[in-house]
Amino acid sequence: MVGIKDDYSKTLYKAFKVSTKNKVKLIKREELKEGEKLSIVSNTMFKAMFFNEKRLKYSAKLFSYLLDVDYDILIKNMRLSKTELDKDREINRELRCDFVAEIDNTYLNLEMNNNASEDTMRRNRDYTFKLYSSSDTLNNKRYNYKQVISINLNNFKFEGLDESFYIETIGNKYYRATNDIIIFQIFIPNIINKCYNKEKLDNLESFIMALIEKDVDIAKNYALGDEIVKDYIKEATTTSFDNGFGESYDHEYADREQSYNDGYDEGIEKGIEKGRSDALKDMVISLFKNGASIDLISKSTKLNKEEIDKIINRKYININNFVDSTGITKEELEKSQ
Repeated sequence: MVGIKDDYSKTLYKAFKVSTKNKVKLIKREELKEGEKLSIVSNTMFKAMFFNEKRLKYSAKLFSYLLDVDYDILIKNMRLSKTELDKDREINRELRCDFVAEIDNTYLNLEMNNNASEDTMRRNRDYTFKLYSSSDTLNNKRYNYKQVISINLNNFKFEGLDESFYIETIGNKYYRATNDIIIFQIFIPNIINKCYNKEKLDNLESFIMALIEKDVDIAKNYALGDEIVKDYIKEATTTSFDNGFGESYDHEYADREQSYNDGYDEGIEKGIEKGRSDALKDMVISLFKNGASIDLISKSTKLNKEEIDKIINRKYININNFVDSTGITKEELEKSQ
């Protein structure tokens, strides 16, 4: 991937180590006891409770915490939209969002992410941009781009990034180039961590805890007396024990367990960590070759001097060995790299 000259900023997956600590895990439905419910992190549960015309009030409630639109306006004007993107284009036939609704000239997209890989974030951004461009042509004429607001509920976190959520937009630190595309990244484990540390939760965080909490009585405490949240807990509890719903959930649980047994999640984390490590090494070498001091490299990469020396020495020891065995000059080798 092409970088920007003299830009040493890092992407999220390069700057932080991904972590599944405090991740909400699915449980077997047969182990569910009276007074318990299944978590919203289940894709089956998510679609049953959110992507449902009769239960729009729950997604409207979530959006009301993040958007400058009152709940009453959302519930009155919001309507579900198709989740399959670009159906007429064969290459995109399998792209399907978890939740899409429309209000006025805006798409509201909601995704439940249990996979911590960088490809998950790429896929979600792909959904966002495809929704934005899905209404750009009519009889081959450009018209009416719609605003897209995407909310990603992430059942993973990044070590060192403690915020419950942050907002991605197109722009810089001074201003936004546009409000047409806005992405909220919500990290469920960070909200759970706030609970463990007995920190005060805001209304959005309390609502999400009510969605994920298994114990019904504890979930009711997170409702803060809100009737809509209490309705969610009641309906979610009933749905959790519904046999028709249960068959789909059991399939999802079996698939998730198989992925875990195959080491899928562990492999993702190792791959992400390796990519982050390789990027840091490349950054160290690039800075060093351009004359940066060890102190500057340390400040830029957050590596200590011993780690930097080790990377540089290993790089140039490997170069010397290669030069000795091939006769190619160091200058020729450096130029080729």
